[in-house]
Amino acid sequence: VYGIEYQGMHVVLTIQPDDGQQERLTVSLPEAVYMANPCQMNAPLNLYWHPMDAHALPSSSPTAA
Repeated sequence: VYGIEYQGMHVVLTIQPDDGQQERLTVSLPEAVYMANPCQMNAPLNLYWHPMDAHALPSSSPTAA
């Protein structure tokens, strides 16, 4: 856990993957969900989600014309 932000009705966690990736992940949780199982800064954290809840972003690489 790289960062924890309390934003009223929800909590935003910033996660630094430990697999060598440079990209950080951002997770937004309802406050009640976070408070039921809070985490500490620099604590390891397992992330998972149902594939139906994933939203793929378009590729930023140029496409062949």
